[in-house]
Amino acid sequence: MEIEITDHKKFRATVQTAKELGDESKQSLFKCLRSLNEIRRCNDYDLQLIPDFVKYSWGFCFHKDGVRKLNGGMILHGLEQTFSVELDGASYPHWSLHT
Repeated sequence: MEIEITDHKKFRATVQTAKELGDESKQSLFKCLRSLNEIRRCNDYDLQLIPDFVKYSWGFCFHKDGVRKLNGGMILHGLEQTFSVELDGASYPHWSLHT
């Protein structure tokens, strides 16, 4: 199955920003990406990453046979208002998955 990134320029900027924010931030992004890939692989889904209105954040959608199965967001917390809630968030800028 496939992974579609709908905005490669923003994706590259997201990875670069994660690196600039430091190891903990970078690891949180890569952990989210690994988790999404694992869900995709284990369920034989297609994964689409879509830019979110929050800078360096993404929406995601899993599809199988053209049918949407699960969607949510990979949100960067700690740089600007996200309009999403974490009950036990980290104190440094980090990404987390929301469904």
